[in-house]
Amino acid sequence: MSRISIHLTVPSWVWPIWAWRRTPSSTRPPLYRFSALTSGDGEGSEPGEHQATDQADPPMIAEFALPGTDALGRVFLTWTPVQAQVRLVNAVGSAAVPVTIRSAGTGGRWRFATTRTHLGTPTLSLSLPASSAPVRFFVAGEFGRPSAELGDAAIEVRGAVNVDVLGTKPVTVRVRKDAQTLSSAERDRFLAALATLNGGGSGRYKRAEGGTTSRQAHGCS
Repeated sequence: MSRISIHLTVPSWVWPIWAWRRTPSSTRPPLYRFSALTSGDGEGSEPGEHQATDQADPPMIAEFALPGTDALGRVFLTWTPVQAQVRLVNAVGSAAVPVTIRSAGTGGRWRFATTRTHLGTPTLSLSLPASSAPVRFFVAGEFGRPSAELGDAAIEVRGAVNVDVLGTKPVTVRVRKDAQTLSSAERDRFLAALATLNGGGSGRYKRAEGGTTSRQAHGCS
């Protein structure tokens, strides 16, 4: 194995820093440079000098393919199990990577399975190919644990060996709720959505004090 030594080369001249700063960048000499000297064991060559770089391989990550995505990229799922996919990107080597999918976040919770079932578990172990081929799984919101905020129920992928987080996707467990038990934030979002749907007051639902109202809007035929 070659032995690598790192040297810091400093110019032999001494130049005040204020003068160096005033010199145009095109003619400004370097303050320092790094070089890596390797003991040469290659054929037909002597130990060479190589410029050191900061480039590194991109990290391995996991990417999701989830249904229920809106135009803004937000994902809304319910208590009904749906099919999803996960795959590796920038995998190292050719061996499959064992991972664990789990429910994360501060609000809604998830259940996972390899088949369409309501009997999912909070975590799911999968083996993801290094070729980036997607692996199918099923996900559903945990009954009784809906979201209280947008994206508060994240789906997370961790390596089964080094337990590093490989990917996280914020998702919302969207279900029908009782209007009497909504939080203040949920109530405000509901009223804002209703106002948008009603065209800012120009739609079917109008103020009782002014204008005509639709009898159907009040449950009349």
